[in-house]
Amino acid sequence: MTLETRDQAYEHQKEALKEDPDLLAELKPESMPESFRATVTDASIAEAIELVMAGVDGVADVALSSPEMDPLPSRLGVVVRLKPTVTGEQRAAVEEAVRALPQAGSVAFEDRDAAYERLRKQCQGKGELAAELDPQLTRASLRFQVPLDRKVGLNPPGLLKLDGVDTVRLVPVAML
Repeated sequence: MTLETRDQAYEHQKEALKEDPDLLAELKPESMPESFRATVTDASIAEAIELVMAGVDGVADVALSSPEMDPLPSRLGVVVRLKPTVTGEQRAAVEEAVRALPQAGSVAFEDRDAAYERLRKQCQGKGELAAELDPQLTRASLRFQVPLDRKVGLNPPGLLKLDGVDTVRLVPVAML
């Protein structure tokens, strides 16, 4: 794990946004937080680590990113986490929107309890991780795969704007 200063974070974001001049123009060094960067080598527990770290005092956000891979994978996983207050109607609308995505494959709904059980089992034998995992941190979600197509972009359109959606994460397929 390494500490990334504000200046280092700014330089890192400048590099990441070099293809998007509009976003790059809005980027300011003072808006970048100090952060820790760590590498998780076991994708099956990355989601549990994200949830546990998000509950640590002083942590504002936890973001997962995939390492540079050569060759690039042909598919990415997408996890659409729902808000704890999502209604049945909102969930149905989100699921309909996901299923309407032309290249979404293997779409599955997972309720909060099932997510907790899956993560708890994946964390067995991984030190204190299973003990630190709080069932209140897990969320119901829709999980699916999409082809990796840099020309089209990686963010499934409009999902984050739907009522009842908490977060949309692009993850390695192994995390699904």
